[in-house]
Amino acid sequence: MIQALRDYVVLEKITKENKVGSIYIATKKEEESDKAIVVNVGEGRLEQGKLIPNDVKIGDTVLFKKYTATEYEDEDKKKYFIVKNSDIIAVIK
Repeated sequence: MIQALRDYVVLEKITKENKVGSIYIATKKEEESDKAIVVNVGEGRLEQGKLIPNDVKIGDTVLFKKYTATEYEDEDKKKYFIVKNSDIIAVIK
């Protein structure tokens, strides 16, 4: 597992699949989704000597700025996105 540091957050992208028979087809809109689940959160950022915790917690569903994300693929070929807390634009309730 990957551990986020400081004000970074690790996300697992939510993908929706359409099934036609036994074939899964992703539409263009679904491929470009910017919705994800928070899987790991750093401790926060230091500001004037005080620790400011991140705004999200593990398990939150969020929208993020996808073009600022760093992609990471683990040895099991599972893809994650690493973003700054400030690049998360909304929590979906």
